Amino acid sequence: VIDLLYYDGLNWQVIDFKTDSITSDEQKNELVSRYGPQVRKYMNAVKHFIGPNVEGRICFLDANGTVALETVDLY
Repeated sequence: VIDLLYYDGLNWQVIDFKTDSITSDEQKNELVSRYGPQVRKYMNAVKHFIGPNVEGRICFLDANGTVALETVDLY
C-alpha cells in the first residue's frame, strides 16, 4: 500500500515511510537498496494508472535522530 501519494503541481509524489532506526550512512544505503524496488513498483503503478510524471522517496523517520528523505529513481 502506498503510504502517501500527492500531486505537487508538476509530478505525482510517492512517499513510503519507514521506521527503521538508522545509525550510519552505510545502513541507510542498504535500506534504500532493500526498499527501493517496492517504491519503484508503486511508482510504476502510478505511472500506469494516473500519469507519467512520478517521483518516489523513502522517508526514514529515525535516521540518526532526524527525518531523512531519500530519492528513488524509477529506473
